[in-house]
Amino acid sequence: SNTVAGFRHNIDETGTYKVIASDDGNNRTGSYHLYFVLIPGANEYPISGNNFVISETFQRGDMDTYTFSAKAGDKVTITMVDINEVPNSFEPRIELFGPSGGQFLRYSQAPKTAKIEEYSIEEGGIYTILATEDDGNRIGDYELTFKKEVAPSTVPASSMLSLLMIFI
Repeated sequence: SNTVAGFRHNIDETGTYKVIASDDGNNRTGSYHLYFVLIPGANEYPISGNNFVISETFQRGDMDTYTFSAKAGDKVTITMVDINEVPNSFEPRIELFGPSGGQFLRYSQAPKTAKIEEYSIEEGGIYTILATEDDGNRIGDYELTFKKEVAPSTVPASSMLSLLMIFI
């Protein structure tokens, strides 16, 4: 059978951890895939620039990660679309994690399209997007679109602005 099992755990202490994978009754053999993501630190697909589009394929239980840099005041929109010919072949899910990891800041899941729209960045740093299929048990193709609206730069009140004009 093609069953997916998973868990999440927030790491509270630095150290070495062990993951033990087995079937629920410890009485069957077979092959399996093990997917592992550490946030922060995941960097499967780094995003550079303010616009990014990628098409990818999910295998059963797969998780894809994308990272981008942002500063306070930036706004990001992230969209994940099921692009399979078969209607509702899987349910996209995206989660946005801040520079310190921990719990996700925002998530979206829905049949066909998941979208985090104009999320305002509060803290500068490296952010992580985790893209998955909702229950992890279906396969298919998706497109992920990322758009960043850069916050306008401000000049601190104590700054001095110099301007030199030369007439020729």
